[in-house]
Amino acid sequence: MLDIYQINPYLIGLLGQETLTDFELKNLSIEIEETSNNKLKEIKDFYLLELSVEWKKLPEEKKAQIFKLLQAEVDLKKYELKEFYFSSPRKGVQSPWATKTINIFESCGLTEVIKIEKLKAIKFSKELINKTNLKKTLFDPLTESFYIDFKFLKELFSDLEKKKTKFIKINKNEKNLNTLNSSMGLALNEYEINYLTKGYELSKKEASDTELMMFSQINSEHCRHKIFNSTWTSNGKDKKDSLFDMIKDTYKNYSTDVLSAYSDNAAIISGQGKKRFYPDPVTREYKSVDENNNFCIKVETHNHPTAISPFSGAATGSGGEIRDEGATGRGAKPKAGLCGFSVSYLRIPNENEEWEGQEDKPSRIAGPLEIMISGPIGAASFNNEFGRPNILGYFRSYEYRTENSYFGFHKPIMLAGGLGNIKPIHTNKAKVSSSAKIVVLGGPGYLIGLGGGSASSVESGKSSEDLDFASVQRSNPEMQRRCQEVIDQCWQLDENNPIAFIHDVGAGGLSNAIPELAKDCDLGAVIDLNKIPIVDKSMSSLEIWCNESQERYVLAIEKDDIEKFQIICLRENCPFSIVGGFTEQKKLKLIDKNLNENSIDLDMDFIFGAKEQLKRTLKDFSKNKLHNIDFDLDIKKSILDVLRHPTVGSKNFLITIGDRNVGGLTYRDQMVGPYQVPVADNGITMSHFDSIEGEAMSIGERSPIAIFDAPASGRVAITEALTNILSSGVEEISKVKLSANWMASPNNDSNDYDLYETVKSISKDLCNKWNLTIPVGKDSLSMETAWDDKKNTSPQSLIVSAFSPIPDVTKSITPDLSQNPDLVVLRINFNSKNYRLGGSILSETLKKDLGEVPDMNAIEEFPKIFNFVAKLIKDRKIFSYHDISDGGLIACLAEMIISGNSGFDLKTKLSKKDLQDFLFSEELGFVMQVSRETFNEIEVFMKAIKAEEMLTILGNTNEKNGLTISSNEFNETINLETLISNWTHVSTKIKSLRDNPISALDESKSFIERKKNKLNQKSHFKSSNFKNVFPVKPKIAVIRDQGINGQIEMSAAFTKAGFKVFDVHMTDLKNKIFSLDDFKGLAFPGGFSYGDVLGAGRGWANSILMNNELRDDFENFFNRSDTFSLGVCNGCQVLSELKEIIPGAEEWPSLKKNLSNQFEARLVQLKVNDSRSIFFQNMKDSQLIVPVAHGEGRMEFSDPSNLRKLISNNQIPLQYVDSEGEIATNYPSNPNGTTDGISSVCSYDGRVTILMPHPERAFLNKQLSWTNNEDSGFSPWFEMFFNARQFIN
Repeated sequence: MLDIYQINPYLIGLLGQETLTDFELKNLSIEIEETSNNKLKEIKDFYLLELSVEWKKLPEEKKAQIFKLLQAEVDLKKYELKEFYFSSPRKGVQSPWATKTINIFESCGLTEVIKIEKLKAIKFSKELINKTNLKKTLFDPLTESFYIDFKFLKELFSDLEKKKTKFIKINKNEKNLNTLNSSMGLALNEYEINYLTKGYELSKKEASDTELMMFSQINSEHCRHKIFNSTWTSNGKDKKDSLFDMIKDTYKNYSTDVLSAYSDNAAIISGQGKKRFYPDPVTREYKSVDENNNFCIKVETHNHPTAISPFSGAATGSGGEIRDEGATGRGAKPKAGLCGFSVSYLRIPNENEEWEGQEDKPSRIAGPLEIMISGPIGAASFNNEFGRPNILGYFRSYEYRTENSYFGFHKPIMLAGGLGNIKPIHTNKAKVSSSAKIVVLGGPGYLIGLGGGSASSVESGKSSEDLDFASVQRSNPEMQRRCQEVIDQCWQLDENNPIAFIHDVGAGGLSNAIPELAKDCDLGAVIDLNKIPIVDKSMSSLEIWCNESQERYVLAIEKDDIEKFQIICLRENCPFSIVGGFTEQKKLKLIDKNLNENSIDLDMDFIFGAKEQLKRTLKDFSKNKLHNIDFDLDIKKSILDVLRHPTVGSKNFLITIGDRNVGGLTYRDQMVGPYQVPVADNGITMSHFDSIEGEAMSIGERSPIAIFDAPASGRVAITEALTNILSSGVEEISKVKLSANWMASPNNDSNDYDLYETVKSISKDLCNKWNLTIPVGKDSLSMETAWDDKKNTSPQSLIVSAFSPIPDVTKSITPDLSQNPDLVVLRINFNSKNYRLGGSILSETLKKDLGEVPDMNAIEEFPKIFNFVAKLIKDRKIFSYHDISDGGLIACLAEMIISGNSGFDLKTKLSKKDLQDFLFSEELGFVMQVSRETFNEIEVFMKAIKAEEMLTILGNTNEKNGLTISSNEFNETINLETLISNWTHVSTKIKSLRDNPISALDESKSFIERKKNKLNQKSHFKSSNFKNVFPVKPKIAVIRDQGINGQIEMSAAFTKAGFKVFDVHMTDLKNKIFSLDDFKGLAFPGGFSYGDVLGAGRGWANSILMNNELRDDFENFFNRSDTFSLGVCNGCQVLSELKEIIPGAEEWPSLKKNLSNQFEARLVQLKVNDSRSIFFQNMKDSQLIVPVAHGEGRMEFSDPSNLRKLISNNQIPLQYVDSEGEIATNYPSNPNGTTDGISSVCSYDGRVTILMPHPERAFLNKQLSWTNNEDSGFSPWFEMFFNARQFIN
């Protein structure tokens, strides 16, 4: 008997599994009791289904399928419906979860289910006391509602009445626009109010609320960058250049290799790659294509939303930047990302550092600790699910108080950026005719993110709390993945690309994107409001037009290309809608045919005509010169304090949550060396699986300096980005292109002066002299938080991201010291005169102003030294390299020691006072380890350019595993364990709060117990002759469904092994475009099929099992003795759910959530067992390094006897092991907590193998962030793909 809650004959409720893990429930219970005094007992999933037939008339087989898909409770006797409170999606709104679940149900043939939603059924230990304070902890008040009575269930799916457009007679005498400006959160200035008032009075028409909101978004500071385009006046005379003019001067000065700047969603620069790998757009066979590999670069910020809702703000920040790359030119492919955060002091409970003091902030915004717990997860989860590796980042925690000022990052910086590839033929948008159609690609509109452009343009605290929260978007990365698959297949058509023009939908929603599209095409547009996809039928025209629902693009497609585009969208199951067309008449009309009204009817010139030439007065507010002070320092204590500072300490907690290998083209991520220490100076990607060419990116920022000398902070930020990218193998300094992201609060004369002088200095003093170009950037100039009578102001923050093509990625070097005392460790310091401590981490830990701040004082020498060191790197003459930044030399050396697992003798004759300056100053420079011969070469060069004073020998490595400092007045040794425990302190504490605390403790032990946690690859087999050319290439299908993102690297591995590999979507099988009978092999790659809404892989698997035709096709394939199948990660999860149709797989496990309660992405070690798997023949007893990247990878066996049987039958090909080859039972060597470290099982005959790790992302040595093999050539993992080819032979 299958129990249900029957609301009415067509509406039923099902009770699902526990919503939270025990660890999550415990944490949430504590939070709820602290904030609302309620005692949480239990939360279960609750499903509400509306059917097209009565439940009792539904066939029993289909009822059972529904219960299976939803893992619903079959016996409800112990669950009284009236005992539950509920949180649910808002009435009348279809959630993204429901959209994807309906897709699964349709694939399973369960078309009788016409609506479904997942709710939370909540039990409290006693009667609910306080509902109000449950907001944001138990439910999201923007997208969800909370109910204390189950009777609401019968109304949840009812359609609400559509809200009407409001029309207002604008009257300057009544000043009603001023009132609307406040109540609607328009953020219009006086000029804009007068402009609108005059325009509407002249036109003698009423204004619609839709028009007003659209105008405010299009003309917001966020979208129009008014301050950067302002004219500056000094002493009554206008300055020649605006801030933006000075930025553009860098392009005028040196535009070499910049193909597009300032005119698109991202800049485009020349790359060095000559090949790309993707499926033929007609045959769908994967091939390498000869074409230049140019790349687009973009860096954004998403500060205000992250302050309000950290997870969603950071997720949509990353998602929005990814869309910018994809919408560049006529379509590009995002490739690798970066992410960063600046927040105020963390103040970890019971771990408050003495320099942090007490927290003081408004309650309406998230605290720094909450931001750093939730925000990075949001950014990482979007990147993970979309399928873009995040390989670079930064993190700063900072506050500074004076008698009259309070600086910090209460309004945080959330940085999101990256690079993508674009075909040369698609660099520029196409000319669009007036007969072209306007298409919205992607998900439907929700009532979220309303007024985000305006909200981001005002200081935090100056709009209402409801408007603040309403301005935050929510994310659906799986939908954006589908959109990108469509874009990819369009650009793969080369000159037949149907996309003529593409624009992402971001700030302002369609109200900004569609008018911008029409303006850029020099046309008008007529839009049918009723054609715009929405999920909430009650939304007004304003809400439909202006909401900032994510994962959408607007496109111009010529009439003759619509059918071609439609076929691609249908294949990818990606929603799209033709919402209107262009007109020669330059007018914008938004027509609501249902209500018989024009919500918008305006001339394009009027919409974009508010071109106020803002003027800003520039007054000299030069800061007084700072004076150094004498102070006595406990050097050892300060070393440990500095290492413990969040800005300096390990960023491990920010990195292992993000997939860094998806796509298979990552060469360098954040992790370095066999101990996988997160200290890399840059991120590097490869252009192609066969190539050594690639792209590099780095970050530079030093915000605290700006409080004392803003132009110096700008110069330091640019130089730091350059010293960070130098070790990547960049050819020369002029090859580097920069993104400049400006965060400031220019709301007074002093801040105005700082901003102007900084832009002027970095443009004229650095970029133009060094031939550097800034072709892209962003400003966010409302970085102040106000509450009560207080305010917190962010220091002016220039965050510079550097990008460069790389001729040979294998020549890049890392910070880990080589254990060789014969090598020389040297420092190059770009200020040879003194070591300034102002604005340093030391000054923060001491809570003292320590005088002058660092600056770039070697403008003539720097590019010469940069290019000279680049040549040394090219000639492989440098063994290790690390830039000096936050924490100074001591932090730099500590990271080199920890990553190299070495000891180091720092020898100097300095006095104690000079030593403390030498150790803790954050002067620009770097440390290198070289041979004695190379040091002599460097010395000769430095003398030749009269810079020998910048060069210092620091010492040599030793075997003591620690840091020894020897000087005239100070001698101290700090052992490696002490260095590590302090440096990893913050990372461990945050992971203890965020993840399973037991796992966090295990990991902290692993940092110290290095012998067992060192990567140690042992290949105990002779590689096959990979050059053996087979006469025939068997066909293999790399199968995917919506949400899969790992197909490229899987296809590359099998292509290299001698297969003809085809891109096969599940829709291709359903539509008989491909037949499984034509293939010898199937590979199911990684990703997030259907967003994992019904559990990892379950939706995809059941769409096969519950479709009789597909089930028969797959079952026949699995039973053919001449075939093989491989499932990796999500593919592993899918095949494990298909075990009932795979012969010899009866004892296979299911995949459950990692014990760490977190997505795990790291390099691990696997032991290859003697097994039946056809993939691992002749590889037994090897111990191989491989990446993992999953959240649900723990293999759970329904019965212990199943595991015993698999072991006795040799059906366990791979197990997680530690460095010594012992089965890994502890985290992180065992990343998911699976029994006996099992990471793979195979069928009894060995033809079907599933595994959670990713060998397809490691079939080349250069794909691993560390290996003891040479970079060139195949890794030992390639043997498994070659074994598959030999099996077919």
